[in-house]
Amino acid sequence: MAAGRKAGYLTIGALPIAVAVACGGVAGAAPQAQPGAAGNAQPGATAPTQPGTTVVPGTATQPGATVTPQQDAAGIAPATDFGQSRPVPQRTYVNPIDPGRLHAPAPVLPVAPIAPRPNTVRLGLFETPTPTWLPVGLRDQVNGMSAGAEAQLSTVFRAIGVAPSRSDHMAAAT
Repeated sequence: MAAGRKAGYLTIGALPIAVAVACGGVAGAAPQAQPGAAGNAQPGATAPTQPGTTVVPGTATQPGATVTPQQDAAGIAPATDFGQSRPVPQRTYVNPIDPGRLHAPAPVLPVAPIAPRPNTVRLGLFETPTPTWLPVGLRDQVNGMSAGAEAQLSTVFRAIGVAPSRSDHMAAAT
């Protein structure tokens, strides 16, 4: 009886991963020109950056905290992803799933749970200020359980070859 129950738990646990891998879109088409637009420029846009701002060379990334989309696609994660906890990822790009890179699970470093912002309830992609009726201890339990499950899912996705940005996004959305 116990063996059947364990097999059932394994099947139920593997189901979300199978669905996420099967349904996670793949960008396989080459970019096409937009009909009616001249070249690749957006009509009416003339400046390459936002007016009134300046970009200081060499400050676009923080060493150890950010990676380029190419590094992410190669499976290189920011150093902040490993440790006791990590901040909410502030990635501006999420790599698509590359079916050619998927493989059987391989050993990877465990991903650290994401620490929620102060006075916030965080369940994956959902964040809200802590309601006044919710005790602080219960909020911390909810955040801890959610962050732990999200970190474990992200670790599993990375173990099968999903890029770190996509694995974080899929884990948070599950």
